[in-house]
Amino acid sequence: METVNYKAVTEENIYTVREVDVPDGYTCEIEGDDDTGFTITNTYTPEEISVSVTKSWDDADDQDGLRPESITICLYADGAEIDSAEVMASDGWTYTFTDLAKYAGGEEIVYSITEDAVDGYTTAISGDSSAGFTITNTHTPESSDSGTTNSGSTSGTSASTTSSSSVQTGDDAAIFLWVAIMLVAASGIAVTVAYGRKRKRNR
Repeated sequence: METVNYKAVTEENIYTVREVDVPDGYTCEIEGDDDTGFTITNTYTPEEISVSVTKSWDDADDQDGLRPESITICLYADGAEIDSAEVMASDGWTYTFTDLAKYAGGEEIVYSITEDAVDGYTTAISGDSSAGFTITNTHTPESSDSGTTNSGSTSGTSASTTSSSSVQTGDDAAIFLWVAIMLVAASGIAVTVAYGRKRKRNR
């Protein structure tokens, strides 16, 4: 009887994995093997935005010399203060907040700003985080108001003086007329008396 030796030859299977339907916005990275196990890492980089701020002055080109060299602005995310910055004349009165998350918990964040009060100025803020914010500080020069006041005062004084002069002139005319009448009356009385005396003498 013939003996036949069989040598069993086995080939090891190589297993791999892949992720199906990777979520939008994510990347997929797979590490490991079938011996140690596989690790699938999905990576998402949150979307970020920038918020720009421009400063504008309405003060007749700083006529009264009140404009400061810098102002302070605060940045809010959904009503909570998260940052602040100094906006300076040397920077062209502009500033940009960068690396700001666009979403929180799947909802878009609403950004807003405020400005620390500037003495002598009123503040108006327009715009939004997408288009950028504009802060306008307004001051009405005091010299313009004074000029108007002085002009009105001068006009009033002139009118008062004219009125007083008119009253005084009227009074003088009345006195003159009264004196003239009195003189005429006195002259008439004197003539009458003299005429009466002359008639008595002639009798």
